[in-house]
Amino acid sequence: MANRRGWVVAVVLVLLFGYSGVAHSQAQTGGYLSAVVATALQPDDIIGSLGAGFQGGYRFPWGLLLVGDVLYTGTDYYYFDFDDGREWRQAGSWREVPSGSVRRGDWPFYRTRFLLGGAAGLSGSIARVGLFSTVGFMLSILDFPDISEDYPEFADAAIVSSIGNDDVQVSTSVRAGVVYPVGGSISGQLSYMVLLTTEEDDFGEREWLQRNGLIYLGVTVNFGGRR
Repeated sequence: MANRRGWVVAVVLVLLFGYSGVAHSQAQTGGYLSAVVATALQPDDIIGSLGAGFQGGYRFPWGLLLVGDVLYTGTDYYYFDFDDGREWRQAGSWREVPSGSVRRGDWPFYRTRFLLGGAAGLSGSIARVGLFSTVGFMLSILDFPDISEDYPEFADAAIVSSIGNDDVQVSTSVRAGVVYPVGGSISGQLSYMVLLTTEEDDFGEREWLQRNGLIYLGVTVNFGGRR
């Protein structure tokens, strides 16, 4: 029930922000690039508790907005446990890896986690405050080093995660946010994104479930355009 309430609120915000922004005034048009950090409301083994990356977009006249995101959400290290079970294990941190004299940058058994997404929506403004809302997709990606091809047992262990036994999962993204100009072409951004997936219930019907929620903070540089 809580999951459903979360994405319902997000959809309402999308509709409210999109309508209000276009109705009151036109936001700055043109392209923009943001350096962003994102924190997960429900950290998991793909998103973690914190991600960092970039967001780019373009605001067209009449409020149309296109957005793309890429976030790095962490690296997980693996080692073969010779003493307890003789199997591949994920380390809680690099300090738990029995690496001997091998440095972290040279350790070959790891996976990196990324979020890659795209969306479309509406943008506008009320006085100095910009508003935007989008609906799109988000890819949760696990990336493995080339050495995984030579160690299939390591690859089998590293691919297991909360998104299943696969290296990519597609989620629907719903986001609403605000942008406030700091000065010149620089502005700050705060937004909230809900990631949704579908699941088959006991009656064979698909239902929407909230997978996670992300709070974004960013510093934005705007390029060209007009108000």
